[in-house]
Amino acid sequence: MKFLHFTNWDASKIDINKEYYTYWEVSKYWRQKLEGNWVNLSDGVLYELPNIVIDGINLRELSKYLKHLIYTSELLKEYIFEEVRVNKFSGLPSRKRCMFLFDPEIDYKEYAKVLEFSLQKYNLIEIEVSEVKSKLSRADMSLLNCNPSLYDEIVSKAEEYWKGTGKTGLNTEILFEGEFKIKRIILQNLNHNK
Repeated sequence: MKFLHFTNWDASKIDINKEYYTYWEVSKYWRQKLEGNWVNLSDGVLYELPNIVIDGINLRELSKYLKHLIYTSELLKEYIFEEVRVNKFSGLPSRKRCMFLFDPEIDYKEYAKVLEFSLQKYNLIEIEVSEVKSKLSRADMSLLNCNPSLYDEIVSKAEEYWKGTGKTGLNTEILFEGEFKIKRIILQNLNHNK
């Protein structure tokens, strides 16, 4: 089975048709969640607000607080989803360790828009997964949009997410753990040797 994957792996170090394995205990995706890199906690547009106090509220400090709130709610959601997986769907790949794939018939430019990915920051590879030495789960990623919800609502969304979907589309992500081969580099935007 062949799928597509956005990556920032150094294309010059990729061996086509070599067997690889998702060996990591914590994926780069999960490390970014833990470190808050996806939300730019230390800088960005919100921190550029003027240091103005309105009705006793410092706008710059408020923006820092809001970023922290976004970060903690996203991280809490991920932990709840993982807890539901461990307790009810333990045979499925973990969001903490998996590679996120998508179907080759999906327009990668449209998929990147849904993910809010800048294509200039990623390479796009085609991989072939081992049907024997793999865990795959197809999920509706729109169910992840539940951060401001109450705990029970997040658990409900997580259960629905882990039940999976048979759909192929822009809101479908494929979680994968196991053995794979990189078949080709479709789009090379990152050159680590510059």
